[in-house]
This record gives sequence, structure tokens and C-alpha cells, in this order.
Amino acid sequence: SQEVTAIWSRHDFTPLTIYQGQPQDLQHALLEDAFTMVEHGKMSLPEALKIGLSFVKLYRDSPSFKHVSKTIEQERLYKSAVIARLDGIIQVSQARR
Repeated sequence: SQEVTAIWSRHDFTPLTIYQGQPQDLQHALLEDAFTMVEHGKMSLPEALKIGLSFVKLYRDSPSFKHVSKTIEQERLYKSAVIARLDGIIQVSQARR
């Protein structure tokens, strides 16, 4: 359908035509969206840069975005806890020498 094709369009510039801010702010926002897709979609930056802006907005507004964000945060907390525990083990080991 045409609606689905529009969501997946690589050249989705509609938000750019109404943007009124500084160009560098727009660049930062676009890069933030790209890196969100890199992290959430586990894709390369070139792949993320090819995704249409309307798809990024659709994804950010979806329950999937919230779910993946929570999963990423849980992974980060788990890794931090493991590192802290390993650091503690190393400190105890060094103190015994």
C-alpha cells in the first residue's frame, strides 16, 4: 500500500521543511535518532542513516521503544553490577598480597 511505502521511504524530508531552528540543532537531533536506531536496532550507522524519519518517529512512539529501552537499561545495570563486583574482588585480592 502507499501508506506503508511512505513509512519506509529513504527520502522522508517532511519534518525538515517545517524545521525552524538552527542547522546544528537539527544535525544533532538527526544523529541522536540515528544512534538510537543503531543501539535499539543493533544495526550499523550507515543502515540507521537510511531509515526514514517517519519510521524513527513511529518507533519512538511505540510500546516496542519503551520495551527495548528498559531492556537496554537492565543490561547496562547488570554490566555495571558485574564490573563493580569484579572490582571488589580485585581490591580484596590485592589487599591480601
